[in-house]
Amino acid sequence: DIQLMTNKKQYIKGDDVDIELNFKNKKEVNYDFAADLRIFNPDNAVIFATTTTLSLTPKGSASLSYNFSLSKDAIEGIYIIQAEAKSGGERVGLSSGAFEVSQRSLSLQMLPFTLIPLSTNTIKFEVKNTGIVDYRIRYNDFIL
Repeated sequence: DIQLMTNKKQYIKGDDVDIELNFKNKKEVNYDFAADLRIFNPDNAVIFATTTTLSLTPKGSASLSYNFSLSKDAIEGIYIIQAEAKSGGERVGLSSGAFEVSQRSLSLQMLPFTLIPLSTNTIKFEVKNTGIVDYRIRYNDFIL
């Protein structure tokens, strides 16, 4: 049995993707196998692959953690993660998951104002998150 988890479901270019695999041996004997992990981009190209050999005791379990960095020019879209367990050249377990890479999107609009010459004027802006990624915005008052 294989469980696959990521730390988030949505990422932006350059983010780190944390992946955790949990393996459970449901048999009453020791089990040796190779754990393959592959990540496919939206063009179905493998962009990350690794293999780890594991040995599980009867009814035992094991976990593997991976950290994968998305490139700054990663393709936007759905990425597929595939975890496969192989023993003796045959597949004995399979799990898959997905995450999305999207672009940050903010819109900035200056609200209407009246300019009064030779005085202090306040200009207000409206900032909207038009994407799917959360933001933290810090601002300071400034004088022109």
